[in-house]
Formats: sequence, structure tokens, C-alpha cells
Amino acid sequence: MQRVYGVVEDDLVHRIDEAAGERGISRAQWIRDSILAYLHRGGEDLETETVNLRAEAVKLQTLCGEKSQEIAVLKEALAVKDGELVHLRDIEAKSREVMAEATQRWEEIKGLKADLARAKRDLDGAKGEAVKARSEAAQAATALQDAQLARLLLDIR
Repeated sequence: MQRVYGVVEDDLVHRIDEAAGERGISRAQWIRDSILAYLHRGGEDLETETVNLRAEAVKLQTLCGEKSQEIAVLKEALAVKDGELVHLRDIEAKSREVMAEATQRWEEIKGLKADLARAKRDLDGAKGEAVKARSEAAQAATALQDAQLARLLLDIR
């Protein structure tokens, strides 16, 4: 018997050890059995496997094409949504500006209402003083007329 050497990845060695352990044989025996099974495979099996692999490759290529189309559609939808998001953010920013301006105007209106209320109170006070002044002026005019009349009467007598 001769020895045959080959380089394999660590993961493959672990898988070989597991498979050999399941069958209760050594690693060397498992490798020997695998080589013999591979060499004794019939030509039909290889052809069938080749046909199956080619069919699977075509199926996978078709699936890959479909997935690529789905990805393209999703990318377009994402671009549309990104555009909508930018638009909505612009609207939100404008809304905030309008809201800030409306709040400022509201504060100004409240100040003007307070000024108007003060002006009305001042006007009412001024009207009251004007009425009082007219009344006093009327009383003074009446008193003056009475005094003038009394003087005339005194002068006549």
C-alpha cells in the first residue's frame, strides 16, 4: 500500500472526522472509502449529476436575474421615497418657520390688544374728565350769568 498526501482546509478535516466518527472508522479509512466510491462511480451517475447541476445553475441564474430585477425595483422605490422624505422635510422646515412667525405675530397682537385696552381706559377716563369739565364749565357759566344778572339788578336799583 502507498500513502497519498493532500492539503485540505481545517473545516474539511473537522467534517471528515465527524463523518468517520459517525461510521466508527478512522480518518484514513474514511478517506480511502471516499476515494474508492468516487473512482467507482458510473459514467451515468456523472452525466446525471452534470445535467442536474446544469439545470440547477440555470435555475439559480434565473433566480439571480429575478432578484436583480426586484432589487432594481426596490432601489427605484427607495429613490422615490427618499425624494418624498426630502420634500416632507422641506415642508416641515417651512411649517416651523411659519409657526415661529405666527407665534411672533400672536405675541404682537396680544401686545396691541393690551395697548388698545389701555387706550380705551384712558379714553373713558378722558371722557369722564371732559364731562366733568363741561359740567363745571356750565356751572361756572351759570354762576357767571347769575353774577352778571345780579350786578345788573344792583346797577338798576
